[in-house]
Amino acid sequence: MNSIWESMVKDTAEAFSHSLCYVGLSIVVLALSYIGSDIVTPGKLGNKARLLLKGNRNVAVMTSAHLMASSLILLASIWVTHEELGKGLLMTGTFGLLGAGALVFIEWLVNRVAPALLTEQSVEDILYGFKFHPLSAVIATIDVVFGLIIAVSIL
Repeated sequence: MNSIWESMVKDTAEAFSHSLCYVGLSIVVLALSYIGSDIVTPGKLGNKARLLLKGNRNVAVMTSAHLMASSLILLASIWVTHEELGKGLLMTGTFGLLGAGALVFIEWLVNRVAPALLTEQSVEDILYGFKFHPLSAVIATIDVVFGLIIAVSIL
């Protein structure tokens, strides 16, 4: 009975320590993904954070979707590689950063293509205006869709 208890405690402690490693790695990847997204978004660097704090719905929708898409990629990577901690962290970091890079590229592309579709407003006006605009939901959906595609390709 005592060895069963010791085994359970050891397994739980090991799983918890692995979880902490994956959480730490995920925080780094999500932060880098957010910074990349902020860089390719029209306007000054750091505007997203300021606008989020002021309650801008458009930026909130797009930022939430971007982080969700990045998280889906991390989740798929962890799911596939969690058996061996070292390999799992390396693969999760690699897949996470490549996936985040792909999402940032897609956002950059959308931010360059969208102005050609708009006649009355610029992307900056829509993204940074405080009135909700459907384009922010479209950009958010594109992010989530590509996040899912990348995540499923990892599985």
